[in-house]
Amino acid sequence: MTPDIALFQYGYLLPGEDPRARQPLSRVDEAGFDPEADLAGPDVLAPPRPPLTAVDPLERLRAEQQRVQALANALAQGRPAAEAAILAASDPTGGLLRDVLAWRVQRQEALGAEARRLAEEIAAAAGRNMSEPEGTQDDSGSGSGFSDGTGNGIGVKVSSNRSSVGRVCVAGIEGEGACSAGADTGVLP
Repeated sequence: MTPDIALFQYGYLLPGEDPRARQPLSRVDEAGFDPEADLAGPDVLAPPRPPLTAVDPLERLRAEQQRVQALANALAQGRPAAEAAILAASDPTGGLLRDVLAWRVQRQEALGAEARRLAEEIAAAAGRNMSEPEGTQDDSGSGSGFSDGTGNGIGVKVSSNRSSVGRVCVAGIEGEGACSAGADTGVLP
């Protein structure tokens, strides 16, 4: 059962899981979420969709990573307004509001964890056709990547900017090397 279904269908928050375990996404945050299909009928209790992995197309992984990161960012930006919410007359003790706010925090953490996991899957997908013995290790910054000796590389570089937000840079197969200026990037929390 997903955290949002547990809260809104049954009225309880799923307990915090082992911090080392993958945090489940809420149904509303799953790839391909369709409110009419996913929140009605027997599918409301369906198990969570399987996560994307390195065997999925690289473009799909990148798009999903950007989507979940955008959701996490939106939750972070909306947090002050959510915490300033006034108690509803039907919730005089604030119990429901506390649960919804706690779910928002769980949701933001799960989305951030999923964005980081997808960045790892992107790195694996980008390097899945490369093998270390055939190329040389690319040391163009912190991170990992492989170069075929011609300057074309596939790799991942993790760096941080002044706001301490990690960036993952994945160069394309025909790129100019790991984290070239034209490489696709994904922002991590």
